Amino acid sequence: MPLDEDAVKVIGSLRIGIAHYNVYLNEADEWSRCLLTELTQWSLEFPLPLGDTALGLVHSLCVSSAALGFFALAELAQALEQALVQRRLVATPAQVHLVVDAAEDIRRLLHQFAAGFLKQPDPGLLSSLRAMVQTG
Repeated sequence: MPLDEDAVKVIGSLRIGIAHYNVYLNEADEWSRCLLTELTQWSLEFPLPLGDTALGLVHSLCVSSAALGFFALAELAQALEQALVQRRLVATPAQVHLVVDAAEDIRRLLHQFAAGFLKQPDPGLLSSLRAMVQTG
């Protein structure tokens, strides 16, 4: 059954039911805020290992964004999740800074999404996260 045009939010090429959009945006905003807080706290407590909470938050962002069709955010969240899995116990200060930057970029993408724009993650940031995983 097609969605009533009044019950649809159009963002770029995405057509999302308003209720689904509102639920996603509320949950993703909370998850991304908590993720940034967790990673910022980790950067202050470095070199202590990262707790499990950040992994759950970034995984939730990845899965829910992909399910919605917001693949740019899902891609960044997946790269961040892989980097955190790889480096949560042993990381350099630069790597910790990189993951905080990635969490900030997730927040930026969500704010743009809320404003009606589908933006892409910072390409340098995405490639740095991937390189961090590959150099294991």
